[in-house]
Amino acid sequence: MKFVSWLILPFLFFLFIQPVIARQFTVGVSPPIIDIGERGVGSSEVIKFFIVTPSDEELLVKLESMKGSIDFFSQSKYKDLIFNFSEQDCSNYIDFLNNPVKLEPQNETLATEAGTIKGWREIGSILEIPEDSEPGYHTITIRPVPYVPPGYNIGVNIVALTTVTVLFKIPGDAIREGKILDILTGSHRDGLQEIDILFHNSGTTTISARASSIEVYDKNGELINTLTSGSDHLKPGETKPLKAYLPTKGLDLGYYDVYADVDYTTGKDSKQSTIELKAVEEPEEVELPTPGISLWLLLILIVIAVITYLIYRRV
Repeated sequence: MKFVSWLILPFLFFLFIQPVIARQFTVGVSPPIIDIGERGVGSSEVIKFFIVTPSDEELLVKLESMKGSIDFFSQSKYKDLIFNFSEQDCSNYIDFLNNPVKLEPQNETLATEAGTIKGWREIGSILEIPEDSEPGYHTITIRPVPYVPPGYNIGVNIVALTTVTVLFKIPGDAIREGKILDILTGSHRDGLQEIDILFHNSGTTTISARASSIEVYDKNGELINTLTSGSDHLKPGETKPLKAYLPTKGLDLGYYDVYADVDYTTGKDSKQSTIELKAVEEPEEVELPTPGISLWLLLILIVIAVITYLIYRRV
């Protein structure tokens, strides 16, 4: 038994004491932007790009298509296109011919400014534009997500450096426009009064809107609070409440003036209105009926008791 223990000891030492070897697998794309120009609804287009890696080991790469970001138009080359940009989700317009794909080292390497590329593969996909697509510019983001086969579970660091942005334009009048219809109060709970900025998308493209400033003033014209809402997407013709919450602790009941600004990136709308803070109504206590026995049930129970007694006496 001691002999077996001495054989196992070196193995345990190697298993727990050896340093963890950190291995990094990096994946990039080329080109980072694919501009296919104007395409009509119902059309399709073949899109090709390369995924690349400096690794000399085999990798599996899964391709994910995601909703494009409006931040893409912060680039100087494309900043003027934002005024005709539709924020419609087009992530399902892309169909990959193979997914996932295997990225293998090549016989030849490519020297680039960013480093040496040892593995690359051309990716084919099809962009199909459905009939209900909105006019204007659209973007789709494609992200390569690498993963390694089982067995590389110690010290592996996987990095996806870049994404591919597909840019295309659908003909038609792309109008980004919205309007505040009203300012309303909603529910009151836990010392917070809900304020709803009712916003309407009056344009022809999907937009994201946010109440960037909601100023609340008391009857003396004193600013008591400044609020903001979360961001929400609105389709053309859609109306949604942009919600904010006013703490009511220490505030008097009565009327307050509200000035709201809603920002939708390429424009802004403002409105002034008056809201009323009311006393919170306590829920009425409902009197539950006192449990009782109906007359008919009582008679039945008496009859059953009598019959049971008579049977017992006969026995």
